[in-house]
Amino acid sequence: MADSERPSARKGVARRFGQRQHVARLPLASCHAVNASLHIYGRRLSMSPYHTPRGTWMLNRRELLKGGALTVAVFNGVLPGLRVSAQGLRIRRDVATLSDDDDTLRALRQFVAEMRARPAGKLPNWATLYSIHGTLTDGFNKCPHRNWFFLPWHRAYMEMYENLVIDLTGYTQFALPYWNWTEQRSYPASFTAPIANGLPNPLQSPASGDAPKRLRKTLALTDADVGRARIVTLLQEPNFELFGSSRPLDEQDNPQNNTDQAWLTRQGTWGEFETAPHNRVHLAVGGAEPNDTQGYMGWAESAHDPIFIVHHTNVDRLWTSWRGVNPLESIWRDMEFTNNFVRADGSLYSVKVADLLDNTQRGYAYDKLEDVAVRPGAGDASRLLLPAPLPSGQRVRALPASRGAGSLAPLRFPQLAPGSALAYALRAGDDVYAVLRDITLGPHVVGARVFVNLPGSAAEATTSAPQFVAEIAFISGHHHSPEHDRFSVSLNLGPALRRLASQNLLIDDALSLQIVPVFPEDLDPRRREGTVMPAAVDIGVP
Repeated sequence: MADSERPSARKGVARRFGQRQHVARLPLASCHAVNASLHIYGRRLSMSPYHTPRGTWMLNRRELLKGGALTVAVFNGVLPGLRVSAQGLRIRRDVATLSDDDDTLRALRQFVAEMRARPAGKLPNWATLYSIHGTLTDGFNKCPHRNWFFLPWHRAYMEMYENLVIDLTGYTQFALPYWNWTEQRSYPASFTAPIANGLPNPLQSPASGDAPKRLRKTLALTDADVGRARIVTLLQEPNFELFGSSRPLDEQDNPQNNTDQAWLTRQGTWGEFETAPHNRVHLAVGGAEPNDTQGYMGWAESAHDPIFIVHHTNVDRLWTSWRGVNPLESIWRDMEFTNNFVRADGSLYSVKVADLLDNTQRGYAYDKLEDVAVRPGAGDASRLLLPAPLPSGQRVRALPASRGAGSLAPLRFPQLAPGSALAYALRAGDDVYAVLRDITLGPHVVGARVFVNLPGSAAEATTSAPQFVAEIAFISGHHHSPEHDRFSVSLNLGPALRRLASQNLLIDDALSLQIVPVFPEDLDPRRREGTVMPAAVDIGVP
């Protein structure tokens, strides 16, 4: 292995990543001042529970000289290592902007190569890291999906990788890159090239040691999946539980009421952001059929593929861009992910949701955020998502009566009561939501396209039709078809209804939904007979 990419201990880092850094070490015990915090550009940075105490704090030469930007106050004893750049924060950048020899990619390759090369007895290794998320045989492990802990848990998971890279390489300015699949619909070249800097590229998949047939799919992402208009619509959503999935329910459909760890793996209602683009990108990369020729990304073991990291860093970037209000309830903010994550020495650590809500206090920022304002919101979204009845006029329900050939027959809803809250919202162009409850899937179904008030055949409808609401994607927690799962999904019908109203296609407050199943692109058309069957569909306003 060439010296330029050789995994090594921290003390060798200055030669590889420090040519422009001139790393210096300051004994913390010798710092005596007036208070015990670090302020950078006026921001107080909290200490990640990841870090283990050290007797030195690594700063580069520019940080030491840039006294105006950095104020070091009192340290009595030893402070856990805090990673900051000369500008105050480590910057997560678009992977498409990074050259192959960028220090960020060199450090990431070094880390992944080292983790892949470690034997099972040396912790952490690649298998222990991706198994935190899940495996093909056992399904999801620690990671929450289909509930409101999805976003904060994956933020902490990405932070774990970031800190491990820093610890292994010593490159203190390292920040995870992200894959902006809205602007780049192809795989990042740095994750597909077989050779990088003259060595086998550990970021490709399958890599050495992986099952050779687990190939990434030919990538096909559409505007309906990840396009700019789709992202803007999602970021305009004011309610977190409709944006980032909802609070979980127990077996009796009672909502979460404490911070017991059992809630982390219980289901709420899938929000649109999680189903697409998040799920859709997973399936586009890894596939969804239970066979040995699909990649890892379509299953619980998705973190086995290093592209998981840049995908989820972009998911986190979009959450950071969202301008809505995160939940204020203590049952969300005080939830702890207990011993879910691992340090470089193999020890486990915990993180609370409340400590993850400001990434600048975690020491990093993004080079670009989406500039999208949320719509004015009103009402309690959780009431709409819960199965319990709403006040009269706020919700109508339809029960599926029959199956069509490959799709549900149109679901027709009761006529809206004149003057009701729902009828008013419809006429005023306000947001109206559909909740598809307890969905079961037929064989080979990997998603669904939803249309409102579709006049013709569902088989002929396209995502460019004004009646198109959204395409949702389903990921199973286990290595079998997702038909074994039952789950609920929320959708905002508002944009589609406003389009119909502007074209005089919304008549007499009549509402119907058409749910069209989506199958893998390479599935024989003769086998495309599965359906998407919710137990009930509610349409309502918060």
